[in-house]
Amino acid sequence: MKKLLILLIAILIISCDNHHKEKTTLDTRASAIEVMTTPVYKNVGSNKFSLSDYVSDVTSIDSITLGKGCYKKDLGSNNDIKIPGKLDDSYYFGLNDNAPFVTNITLWIDGIRNDIPVYKTPQGQFSLPYINRTKNKPKKVQVKGSFTNWATIDLEENNDVWIHTVALPAGKHQYIFVLDGVEEKLTVNDEKVMSNNQEGFNRYIDNSLSTNTKLSYDKILDKGFTFKTSGSLENVVVLYENQLVEAIKSKNDNTYTVNLPEKDFSKRISKTQLVRVLASDENGRTNDLLIPVQNGQVVKDPAQLARNDFHNQVLYFMMVDRFLDGDKSNTKLVNDPEILPKANYMGGDLAGVLAKIKDGYFEELGINTVWLSPITQNPEGAYGLWPEPKTKFSGYHGYWPISNTQVDYRFGNEMILKEIIEEAHNRDMNVILDYVANHVHEEHPLYKEHPEWATDLYLEDGSLNTERWDDHRLTTWFDTFLPTLDFSQPEVVEKMTDSALYWVTEYKLDGFRHDATKHVPEEYWRTLTQKVRNN
Repeated sequence: MKKLLILLIAILIISCDNHHKEKTTLDTRASAIEVMTTPVYKNVGSNKFSLSDYVSDVTSIDSITLGKGCYKKDLGSNNDIKIPGKLDDSYYFGLNDNAPFVTNITLWIDGIRNDIPVYKTPQGQFSLPYINRTKNKPKKVQVKGSFTNWATIDLEENNDVWIHTVALPAGKHQYIFVLDGVEEKLTVNDEKVMSNNQEGFNRYIDNSLSTNTKLSYDKILDKGFTFKTSGSLENVVVLYENQLVEAIKSKNDNTYTVNLPEKDFSKRISKTQLVRVLASDENGRTNDLLIPVQNGQVVKDPAQLARNDFHNQVLYFMMVDRFLDGDKSNTKLVNDPEILPKANYMGGDLAGVLAKIKDGYFEELGINTVWLSPITQNPEGAYGLWPEPKTKFSGYHGYWPISNTQVDYRFGNEMILKEIIEEAHNRDMNVILDYVANHVHEEHPLYKEHPEWATDLYLEDGSLNTERWDDHRLTTWFDTFLPTLDFSQPEVVEKMTDSALYWVTEYKLDGFRHDATKHVPEEYWRTLTQKVRNN
């Protein structure tokens, strides 16, 4: 009986192994994930990521295979994870100390592999000492920086030395000490300082990794390509439309050959597929290579690429009001003497944009994507204040919405926007829209009806929560008349993602440029992504 059990286990292991080997080498089906899988950035040790960032229905995942250097704590050396029943969205895995800087995770859906790049983010321990060299000893020393989200942290003193120890990922990290509540003043002549882009300087820690290994394109083959590397690689991950393919190293030199397997992309909207070459050496990640493919062959002529190949997009951003006044009838300035003429409306509108699309202006410039500034209705009055020269502002820029669905009458209407999109598409051009979700204007009906849907204007210490870009980035207001929405409330997420979805369902837009991205939490982006996928 014992021998029979061992035999059955052996057969099961072999059959499971052969299942994935067969799918890797023989399956001509394309990845179930059509959009390019974004990398997972993780540190050594246990990590978590959300499966719903990649798959709308996480219960469709059959199993997960972990790549080189990854592990699942409760499975020992077995990295083939079977999914019993419903899978939770939060998935945990680990990275070994010796894991390569580039590896991958595979989600298996209906026996089809879907590969996600994993980038190891190394951390170094750094001690930041503040040594008092003045006669006036500070009563309190604090530190703030990118690693504290620019919130201040109190430091303990030891013989006139205050030390903060922090683990930091690769890169440069700015910080500054705060003495008795006042930031330490630095000059460019101090040691290891850099501009804070606000007419001042911060100290910095340089934890940059340097790799001398470079990847370069080589030859185009009948069904593939070769690439070269200037040095030895610790790992290479080649993804053909989100599916791992083999890179064969030459025995003679650092040349790699990639043969593209036959794949069925007939159900894809885009006629162009992408191959990504991601690699690392012992010091860190190398540069990436990106190769467009059509009908199983590498694209040689850029003219073969289409407008919806977003890596091929050349954008022209316009502030609509400042572009061209195509319809004098909708030109209306804000009648307020406190606004300098340059800060008032100029009359540019959607009619002007349409006229320039029709006369070939953008095509002559080599533009294939028009990016419109926000066009939702903005308030009638003057707001804000700039001291020199003293002026208030109109909403000519479009970033003060009092509606999330209505086109500002100064710019035009729904019909002309649809005509712009149709004309652009007929000319093989894209139209993307700048959309504001982070905040609304105080005159917005949403804020008037639900003031509790906004974050607090005043912090617990009584200070204004305005322009606190770093230490309160998810709650800060841009100005006292621009309430930031509280996306920790599910109803706010639902309302604002529905409003964004309206623009891609009512109009045939090719995408968004979302304003104030770093100030909007991930829950908003995840919810909107799910709604767009399911629409």
